[in-house]
Amino acid sequence: MKNFLTVFFSLLLFPISLITGCGNQIEKVPPLPGTLPNILTAPEKVDTDVYFDATVSMKGFTTLAAGNVYIALDISPSGYNPSACKPYDKEKAYDLYSKIINAGKEGTDLIFIETISIIEDIETLCEAAKDNCELPIFASMTFTGKQNTWFGYPLDNWISRSNDLPIDAVGMNCSLTPTEMYPLAGKLVKGSNKPVFVKPNRGQPEKEDNKSVYKLSADQFAEDMLKFRDLGIHIMGGCCGTDHECISKMKILLNQN
Repeated sequence: MKNFLTVFFSLLLFPISLITGCGNQIEKVPPLPGTLPNILTAPEKVDTDVYFDATVSMKGFTTLAAGNVYIALDISPSGYNPSACKPYDKEKAYDLYSKIINAGKEGTDLIFIETISIIEDIETLCEAAKDNCELPIFASMTFTGKQNTWFGYPLDNWISRSNDLPIDAVGMNCSLTPTEMYPLAGKLVKGSNKPVFVKPNRGQPEKEDNKSVYKLSADQFAEDMLKFRDLGIHIMGGCCGTDHECISKMKILLNQN
């Protein structure tokens, strides 16, 4: 995930809200100037002025959009790799998460940390957010079909730990298609005491002419997303490979059904 900002759209689909996929280009919004670096190994690259400018440019998008638009300060993983056999540097992570939050909090409506594989990132982000702002927190981990993150953190642990964390909505994103994510989402809904959201991928990318192509059609993605509503999912959207067509078609089907 390159961009740390995501536009959240409230499309008046009570109790369903929709969110755009992370990293997607939104029409009339200029490309964001910079990426979120590996905060534990490259702190010198954290340019808070760049993040603030990006936040302001995204906030200006609200004047171009119909309906209610919310801007999320979207923060990615720290980059810590447990397999490196080094201890998690919580102090450094806290300091840099705090810098990012302070750079963007005035232009955003909520904190959104996603595509996380280690619980330490979310725990540290929660502390930094609570100490530096009063914005609501959405937190999302990414899981494989084996119900573990890429670094082995189990879904069951995420469910129990998230119930005790000061977050306002809990979810999962990336890695899986809607069909693959469905059983995991059902388990999260049953065990969580918070609103649940999902942001599946549009399948896995395939290389064609040196470009990444997602073969799952927007129509199929939208159709596969319908079943999440029966689980009691409060918020749904799309991650890698999804675009305005996927979200628009999902909205249409939800309204029709």
